[in-house]
Amino acid sequence: MLVLAATLAGLGAGAIVLAPTSASAGVTPGVKPDFVVNPGDTVPMEFSRTLIGSAEVKSHPDDCRKNAAIGLTCAAHRLKVNRTPDKNFQLRVTLEWQAEGDPTLAQVPDLDLFLFDNATSAFDSTKVGGAGQTSPEQIKIVPDQDEYDIVVQAYAGAVTGYKLTVSYVASATLASGSVTPDIVLTPHAAPFQHEYSSVIVAGQPLLDFFPDACRSQPGYEQLCDVYRIKLNRNLSKDATNFVVIQLDWSAVTVPALNAVATGLVSRPVPDLNMYVYDAPDHALDGIGGTSIENVPEQLGFVATQDEYDLVIQSAGGTATSYKLTAFLSDEVFTKPFELLDPLTGTPITQSPDGEITPINTPTDNSGGDVPTIALAPVEPDSDIAGIGLGTTQQFNADGLQLNRSALRDTAATAAPPSGIVLVIGLLIAPAVLLGAGFVFVRRRHSAVF
Repeated sequence: MLVLAATLAGLGAGAIVLAPTSASAGVTPGVKPDFVVNPGDTVPMEFSRTLIGSAEVKSHPDDCRKNAAIGLTCAAHRLKVNRTPDKNFQLRVTLEWQAEGDPTLAQVPDLDLFLFDNATSAFDSTKVGGAGQTSPEQIKIVPDQDEYDIVVQAYAGAVTGYKLTVSYVASATLASGSVTPDIVLTPHAAPFQHEYSSVIVAGQPLLDFFPDACRSQPGYEQLCDVYRIKLNRNLSKDATNFVVIQLDWSAVTVPALNAVATGLVSRPVPDLNMYVYDAPDHALDGIGGTSIENVPEQLGFVATQDEYDLVIQSAGGTATSYKLTAFLSDEVFTKPFELLDPLTGTPITQSPDGEITPINTPTDNSGGDVPTIALAPVEPDSDIAGIGLGTTQQFNADGLQLNRSALRDTAATAAPPSGIVLVIGLLIAPAVLLGAGFVFVRRRHSAVF
């Protein structure tokens, strides 16, 4: 090693970087893009390629391109994005293939979709691909680099072809008026309440059903219900439009099993969940979800648009009926005010239109003369009276405008001591005492020795 180091130093090697390439370096350069998208573009492409299922294998893009054996299970496609600074634009990748069987159940063949932002690291599959078991699968991100790798991985069975659609478009919103509202909420109105008779069976626990599929796609009739919510929002700048929704149903609590195993806990059966969508394929973050196992379930959110979709589905068991309760609050807070007008001192109140006005309550001052309040008795401070330190001896009786009956029978003022008294008391007397003590100590010392 020393010889190698000396040789490198002699050749002028300034530094040796042993650390691996950072994930921020991006995907492997030099690969020709299969997809190039600009803002507003949607590019569909069909690929004729045989992929054979490989169960839990998640291959890297370069392995899919260069390794013949791994290439039988996966395919990699380079994606180039001409980005815009507008963060409202999302990059979306959709994977479709021919699958047989119920679209709500695990299908064969089954393909998984992954997006790589560098050569070896994919995004979390539970967020952007790989978690679904039905066709299609979709990935959505706001891109922060120019190139990505798409990996299509066969999980089970075999396919001879698939379709990829890449789009770079502004986030969609629910089109107002496109669907007749099922629930209309207005601030300060009575809460919406309705009981529904509907059969909902459990589908895939990790699968969230989009509103349009629940509304019109065959095979989803008993997997989810969807309701369009219209909000008559208060649009004043001081208003906070807050929506609260409660879902209630009859459930049986399954007791915990007497076994040492993760996840074996009590839960309601059936277990219904709510999701609020602000776009056809986007649910509000943290709203509803399979992690909530309460009866009833409640959710709340601040509304920033006029229409939303509410999706109800089952994470376990079959429900035959449920009840929805919802209301909208504008949370307008009025300015605080004092009970009395600071200028006039009169009581004030707030009228329904928000104006603050005085309350006309005239005061009756015709009650006659104000009674005289007697002075409290003053006890003599006998312990210090007579030496000039009593309370009343420090004040002049005439200055206090008190009658003599309120004072002790002592002098009202105290005369200060004279100068000679101060000299004797503070200087001469201590010196005499000190001298006498010194003489006493010397005589005692002489008598002892």
